[in-house]
Amino acid sequence: MNYAFNLIIFTLGTSLVSFLTVIAHEYPHIKPTRRSKCDNCQRTLTWLELIPVWSYLITKGRCKYCTVPIDRLYPLTEFAGGTFLLVAALTHKNLIIIIPIFTVLTLLAISDHLFGYVYLTHYLLFVPIIIINNQHLHFIPALIIYTLLTLLNHLNKGIGSGDIEVLTILAFLLGLDMILKIILIACLACIIHFTLTKKIKFRFIPYISAAAYLCLLFW
Repeated sequence: MNYAFNLIIFTLGTSLVSFLTVIAHEYPHIKPTRRSKCDNCQRTLTWLELIPVWSYLITKGRCKYCTVPIDRLYPLTEFAGGTFLLVAALTHKNLIIIIPIFTVLTLLAISDHLFGYVYLTHYLLFVPIIIINNQHLHFIPALIIYTLLTLLNHLNKGIGSGDIEVLTILAFLLGLDMILKIILIACLACIIHFTLTKKIKFRFIPYISAAAYLCLLFW
């Protein structure tokens, strides 16, 4: 029974990331009747090509028709999402809180990675989390984080308004101790990325999201 439950949780994580990737790509013009297609030849994909992670392995990472390689980011992020939820379940985390936070942060991270901005309407997805977690909200830490980051942005312009908004909401939900850990880990990840690639500008929300996932698992 445990193996079946673990498989369900892992599959849920991979499927959520796959679904959110589609939403991020096509929002706000996505249609309920849309069919997934190859990015290169635009052929409609079969059900066998739509299974998160496994379809990439089955097709050997290429479209069956045009043979163009599929972006490795898709299976990697799907696998990471499945692994995150599985570890959360195995370590007895509160999935009622974890899954909604994971869902919203993943959507924001993908949107920021693809386009460099997020839609304000995405923040509405935090509302159910706030309602569920209404006994454990942190108004003062959120105010502190928003004030400090806004002042820093005015002085240096080194952080975007979307980054400030996401960090403020996370501080509101998780508290000062957690948000400081998230900022530290996200900044360290940026430093490592800069050391490896010499890239100066970063889209920060993916780093914030990854850091939040780690903090939710281990703290």
